[in-house]
Amino acid sequence: SDSTVSRILRRHGLNRLLLGTRTRKVHTKRYQKKVPGHHIQMDVKFLTFKGKQGEKVRRFQYTAIDDATRVRAVKVYEKHTQANAIDFVNHIIEKFPFRIREIRTYNGHEFQAKFHWHVEDLVIRHAYIRRATPQLNGKVERSHRSDQQEFYQLRSYKGDVDLKEKLGNGSAFTTSIGLMALTTEKRLTKHSEKSYNQVRRCLTGNRTLHFISTCFGYALSIRHKVVSATTTVIQQQWNIRLTICAAI
Repeated sequence: SDSTVSRILRRHGLNRLLLGTRTRKVHTKRYQKKVPGHHIQMDVKFLTFKGKQGEKVRRFQYTAIDDATRVRAVKVYEKHTQANAIDFVNHIIEKFPFRIREIRTYNGHEFQAKFHWHVEDLVIRHAYIRRATPQLNGKVERSHRSDQQEFYQLRSYKGDVDLKEKLGNGSAFTTSIGLMALTTEKRLTKHSEKSYNQVRRCLTGNRTLHFISTCFGYALSIRHKVVSATTTVIQQQWNIRLTICAAI
């Protein structure tokens, strides 16, 4: 058993690794989603600035990025709370041009019960990544590094209004500075065309699906006619009743 092996190693003074012995790194499998909105990575970047009087100013950049298209949303808040996280989720749901199916976050205090159940109530799955594995949210982590290298370290803090204007606060298509900004629109267009072509091929190439879709459309038209006719009959009956009541 494990306890027996450990006891024998301790008896012979071999219970500790030699100095300089490297531990084996845990490698994670890289992935890339194919459907926009299927996987949204969300994280918070901690910002530290110097104020006008030399005081320390803390701000928090909430970031969400789509795994498939790299569409990204950024918003800066003064506090690091669940209320701000919920506000940011509502913001990205309104601005992103596709339906969100899942949001992945780390297990921070701003993503706990209130945030979790708010997301679930919106019919969006909320999943936590494993502890000490930021590489599982690698795309949003990489975008934060680009923000630091290509934006924050090149500018000085002059106030929240100036910061939000330069950052494009509230924009749904705020992309990482650099090559990612050039490819986001192309990725989104590519996925839109691909989804349209897939549906078109299914409906035209597969006779069964084409037949089902035709029958479904025909059934909807019949249902609409039946409902309209029923409504007309009910209206006529009510008119007759009102006429009789008036006569009485």
